[in-house]
Amino acid sequence: MYRSTGRSLALPEKIGNAQAPQETGELLVPDLQIPTQIFRGTSKIGGATVGYTLEVPEDIIDPVPLGIVHGYTGIEQAYIGLRNYTARNGKPSFTYDTPRNLDIPWLLDPRHILFPNKLLGQAVWGTMHSIAKNKQNRVDGTVYDLAGHSMGTPTSIHLAHLKNDHVRSVMMIAGAGMEDHNLVMLLTRLPGFLKEEVAPAIKQGNFCEASRTRMIAKTALHICSNLPRTLAEGIAVSDSDIVEKVGSLKELNIKTGLLGFVSDSLLHTRKAFINMESIVDVARLLPGNHLGPQIFPAVTGAEL
Repeated sequence: MYRSTGRSLALPEKIGNAQAPQETGELLVPDLQIPTQIFRGTSKIGGATVGYTLEVPEDIIDPVPLGIVHGYTGIEQAYIGLRNYTARNGKPSFTYDTPRNLDIPWLLDPRHILFPNKLLGQAVWGTMHSIAKNKQNRVDGTVYDLAGHSMGTPTSIHLAHLKNDHVRSVMMIAGAGMEDHNLVMLLTRLPGFLKEEVAPAIKQGNFCEASRTRMIAKTALHICSNLPRTLAEGIAVSDSDIVEKVGSLKELNIKTGLLGFVSDSLLHTRKAFINMESIVDVARLLPGNHLGPQIFPAVTGAEL
């Protein structure tokens, strides 16, 4: 999952406005452009039906598939570019629908409100299990690499502890839970994040190949279709603290890595690197902002 790029841990003295990273030059490995094949399926777990998309290269270089674990309010379409980049460079990769549509008996199950991370982890595990059962996709699916973006980081760490025999590595991409944040802190940063990162990305239509209107509609549906879960996930991610859990993954022989973005206005990269640099196996600082995996997928994908 990792290539040898060294431990670039030094941060600039000042973190300014987000700049679009260059997708050429030394930053990226050559894009192999391997043709890929799409497999779609569903898994049923925790009262939720979870749809997923697996993209498999015709020429598989790394047979261990990559699970892309979404951030808060992240929908599958936002990560299509990242999935396609890693797949066309030889690594089977999947994205999935974050669980929102629950069967009626499960809709008000207090466990989904009190422990939202459990269902998120179950959704990823259900997808992994379903892929492993499908013998037509040419993917073994016994062991996976996980790449968790934002809220997807604590979800990935939680799942790695529960299913450690099935996880080889976890890459934390602008991950939550590494800089001692809380709900008040994130709410204070939210207006700046929306203004400086989200609004320009929407205006410029930077979310990979998905249409702007479709992205906005699907995100709104994702947020509003199950408001109790949306609120519960927001509270859970704001109070998450995964530093010790990441450290204990070494005892389980699970590799860990950290990708941070210079101009992340939602999660403070500097504090996260200070807390994590002695714990993780690989740490890299990239140009861009919190939405980097979504709007500059090749930059992120080249590091996976």
